[in-house]
Amino acid sequence: MSRRDEIVSNARTIFSSKGYRNTSMRDIADACGLLAGSLYSHFKSKSEILQLIIDPFYDQLIPAQEAAAGTTGTGAMRTEEMLRHTFRVLAACAEEMTIIHYDWQDLLDVAEFEEIRERSNYALELWHQVIVAGVEDGTLRSEIDPELTVRVFTSSLHGVIDPKRYGARPKLISGDHFDKLVDEFVLLMLSGLCADGVTPRGPTGAHAKGPKAAKSAKVPSVAASTKPSKTAKSTKVAKSTKAARSTTSTTGAKAGRASPSRTK
Repeated sequence: MSRRDEIVSNARTIFSSKGYRNTSMRDIADACGLLAGSLYSHFKSKSEILQLIIDPFYDQLIPAQEAAAGTTGTGAMRTEEMLRHTFRVLAACAEEMTIIHYDWQDLLDVAEFEEIRERSNYALELWHQVIVAGVEDGTLRSEIDPELTVRVFTSSLHGVIDPKRYGARPKLISGDHFDKLVDEFVLLMLSGLCADGVTPRGPTGAHAKGPKAAKSAKVPSVAASTKPSKTAKSTKVAKSTKAARSTTSTTGAKAGRASPSRTK
């Protein structure tokens, strides 16, 4: 691991435990055995370090969600795949998810994080897309509200995986029981949403391989015309969604440090 990568890794842990706003460059330097001024020979700012932590997270999450949204089958089947794919990415990236959830308000206030906000909203739009598809094809109940369902799903994902909020409770995520936990989560999420006669399919193929499997997913985009650019600050997603959704949380948005999660 290079010195630069070591600094980013230590910063990830500190941001997730103390919060982005409450972490200083000196905190990061101390964790790396450096003088605070030495950090600036590697990074121009604390916001640059955070960008290097969050960008790779969305580089994993969005392709995994696109793969789920692009699955051949009914809307309910695609929604199930979205739950399974997203669960595995978040379980493998718990620190990144924690930073996005608890520090979302700070991300809203920093101009440099515009691309992070756009990618978060795009991830939420993928959720919305598969749920609407299920309602329209009759495999999800017609009376459900897609936006409400997006927020229930993403907040529930965060609640199961969050290492901070339930730190005093028994740990749920473990290698021995991970696949069973994913199955139980999918059953809980879909049992009240699927139309009569429609049931979750259970784990298949790569979806039964544990939280690390999502990291290597290579998938086509199902919404290339709205996917935020990595090289330019696109506003395409913002134009395609309601203003209320663009400031709500993934992972739901976070108006305070206890709001629903963005990640998802």
